[in-house]
Amino acid sequence: MNASFKTKYSIPKIVLLNEINKKKNNIERKKRYIEFLKYVYTDFDLLNNEQDDLINEKIILNSLQLRFNVED
Repeated sequence: MNASFKTKYSIPKIVLLNEINKKKNNIERKKRYIEFLKYVYTDFDLLNNEQDDLINEKIILNSLQLRFNVED
């Protein structure tokens, strides 16, 4: 269940999804976490475009699901 794309660290998918879900009601915490993801995931293209002001949880989660080997 580890990331299937190049990272500086190995972080299980469920950890990322849980962290984003914890921050869903606090936009400032979510923005800081997005910055962390941009640092950790060197090819996280969605988050590297200059749209940090328009953070959309559904887009982020969909992007994560596309970039991981999804196992339910």
